[in-house]
Amino acid sequence: MAIIKWTGLEVAALRMALRDTQEQFADRIGCSVEAVGKWERRGAGIVLGAKYSECMDTACRRLDDEQKARFAQLTACTSELPSQKSEGLDLADVVPGSHAGTGSEVPAHDGGDPTNRREALQVLGISALSGGVSIAGLVNDAARESTVLMNAVERSPADPDSLHDAAEDLYRLASDYATDPDVARIFVRLTALRDQIAAAIQRIGRVADLRDLYVLFSATCVLLASVSHDLAEPQAAVAQARAASRFAELAGHRALLSWVFCTRAMIASWWGRPGQVLREVDRAGAKYGVAGLRLRGLEARAHAQCGNRESALAALHAARSHRERWPGQDELADLGPIFTFSSARQHYYDATTFARLGDWKKAEREAEAVVGCYRPNPASSWPVTLTLAQADLARARLHIEGPRVALDTLLPALEVSAVQRLPQFHVALRAIHKDLLSHPAAADPDGRMMLDAIRTFAMDTTTTKVEDGRLA
Repeated sequence: MAIIKWTGLEVAALRMALRDTQEQFADRIGCSVEAVGKWERRGAGIVLGAKYSECMDTACRRLDDEQKARFAQLTACTSELPSQKSEGLDLADVVPGSHAGTGSEVPAHDGGDPTNRREALQVLGISALSGGVSIAGLVNDAARESTVLMNAVERSPADPDSLHDAAEDLYRLASDYATDPDVARIFVRLTALRDQIAAAIQRIGRVADLRDLYVLFSATCVLLASVSHDLAEPQAAVAQARAASRFAELAGHRALLSWVFCTRAMIASWWGRPGQVLREVDRAGAKYGVAGLRLRGLEARAHAQCGNRESALAALHAARSHRERWPGQDELADLGPIFTFSSARQHYYDATTFARLGDWKKAEREAEAVVGCYRPNPASSWPVTLTLAQADLARARLHIEGPRVALDTLLPALEVSAVQRLPQFHVALRAIHKDLLSHPAAADPDGRMMLDAIRTFAMDTTTTKVEDGRLA
C-alpha cells in the first residue's frame, strides 16, 4: 500500500509490522534511534521530510505478504485516532519543571498542581506508549481506540462514585498482577483505566479531586511501567515511569514518588545497568517506608553487580536494619498488593545479591526462605518471585552439591506457565547456564541432563534462544 504522507503514526505502524525494536528499525532505515523515538512520540504531529519518506517507502515496498497485512491493519487503526498534539512538543515543553529528556528529577512538593494538566495528558496519556510497546498490537490498538472514542463522548461531570470506582479498578488490577500476572491482559486493562482517569482529570476543576486523580494516574502508570518491562520493552517502561513520576510530584505524594524510583531502579537492574540503579537510589533521597526498604535491596544488588563486595554487604546490613525498624504498614498498600514489599520478595532480593557475590550458602539460605514463604499459601505473594527464587536456589545448589540436585531444584521453575516466563527468569536462567558450562561436572551425565533441560526450555520460548550451544 502507498503512503502519501509519512507521519509518526505510520512510522510506528511500519516498525510494529516488521516486529523491529526501535534500534533494529533505525539500522534498517539508516537513522538514529533518537529520531525513531521522536517520530513515534510525536505521532500525527510530525511529517517526515522527503529523504526519510523515501526510506520509509523503500522499507514498505520490501514487506512480505504477512507484514503488509499487519501494516494495513495497524495503519487502519491509527488513522482513526485523533491527533495527539499538532505541535509535536516533547514532555519538557508542556510540563512545567519536567526534565524528561535529561532524566533529572524535580523534588516533590506538598500540593496538587493542576497547571497545564491538559497539555501534560496529551503527551503522557494515550501517546505515552508509542515509543516501544509491541504486544499483540492489534488487540492493544483496538482497546485503546475504543477507550479514546468512549472518552470523547463522555464529557458529563464525574459522578460521586467515580474516584472510588477507579481506585477499586486499580486495586483489582494490582491484585491480578500480584497473584496471576497475565501481563498482556493486564496491559490492555491498565491502558483503558489510565485513559479513563485522564479524561476525568480534564473534566475536574477542584484541586482536591485532582490530587486523588493524579495519585491514581501515577499508580496506573507505575503498573504499566512494570508490565512494559515484563514484556521486554524497557524504553516504554521508562516512559511510563517518567509519567508516573511527574503525576506523583503533582499530587505531592512522596511515598508514591519513592516507589516510582524503585520501579525505575528495578528496570535498570534487570537490563544490566547497575550504575543507573545507584543513581536512581541517590535521586530518591530519604529512604523510608516500604519504598525505602526496597530501594536498599536494589542498592545492594547493584553494588554486587558492580563487583563492590564491601558496599553490597553494607547495603544489605542497612536493608536488614530498616526491616527491623519498619512497622510493616504503608499507605501505598491501599493502592494494591503489588505496592508492598513482602517477606518473600525481601528474601529474594537478598538471595540474588548473595548469588552475585558468590556467597552460595547464604544465597541458598535466602532462596529457601522464599520457598518457605510460599509453602503455606502459594497465592500469598507474586508467584514470579517464587520462580526467580527457585532459579537462584538451583544456581546455589549447582555450586554446592552439583548438577543433579540443581536440576531437581530447577525443574519446578522450568514448568511454569507461559505467562510467567518473563524476561527476569530468562536472565536468571542464562546465569545458571553459564555457570553450568564451566562446572567440572558439565560433561558428566547429570551435567548433560541439566544442559538438555535448560536448552529444551529455551527452544520452547521466544525470549531465550540457543546459539552455538549457548543461551543468547
